[in-house]
Amino acid sequence: MGPEIQNPNVIPQRLRDSYQKAYKQPLNSREISILIGEKGFRELEREVIKNLSLKKTTVIALGGGAILSSENLGRLKKLGRMVYLEIDKETVKKRILQGNIPSFLDENDFDNSFEKMYQKRKPLYEKIDSHRVSVAKKTDRQVLDELISIARS
Repeated sequence: MGPEIQNPNVIPQRLRDSYQKAYKQPLNSREISILIGEKGFRELEREVIKNLSLKKTTVIALGGGAILSSENLGRLKKLGRMVYLEIDKETVKKRILQGNIPSFLDENDFDNSFEKMYQKRKPLYEKIDSHRVSVAKKTDRQVLDELISIARS
């Protein structure tokens, strides 16, 4: 049996359900963030991380802003090993543009707001005491094999 996958960046389903009932349509993370603001969104994210309990081998995939909170970072470090997947800036940008642009980025000035976000977050990721896995020019399988090796060590 493989590891359990949890993603605290996904707003809890009951919250999504309540918004869906109120607005008669499903809302994505961007729409919820616009409704309650980034501060409210980060508080929800903090609550989800705070309530994580790991009973078995678990992989937690975080959204990029989860580590902006030192409280989140402290809790996550207590849960187990941290792994930083190093991805070049253009790949991050391309991935963001493939989906809904996060509410903390300006749709009307995407390049500038992306650059500011990237310059703010990159040093934070670099300072975290974690295993590092570069994903450049690797297949998903190769990255997964590295992650499995880290988990077993």
